[in-house]
Amino acid sequence: MVKPMLRYKYLIIWLITGTVILAYIIGNYYYYFGFTYPKPFALWVSDLYGTANAEDIADLEIILNFIVSFLAVSIFTFIFLVIKKKLNRVRADN
Repeated sequence: MVKPMLRYKYLIIWLITGTVILAYIIGNYYYYFGFTYPKPFALWVSDLYGTANAEDIADLEIILNFIVSFLAVSIFTFIFLVIKKKLNRVRADN
């Protein structure tokens, strides 16, 4: 019997790697994509986090980048797996 963690090791590795790479891209090359957080959202999160100086804002930006990256990688991976499963069913039916 395979342990569940080992069964999905490539998925876990992909989620971690994809999240880190996308967070790096969002954090360093956001101007290429025109990616910025909306001002009301940024102010709300800043108040919620309790930023006191620029270092706290930089920490908050890194946290938000990781959250956004994880959600994006997870959604695209889920869509890819659903499409792959449906294509395998169609292929098996033929």
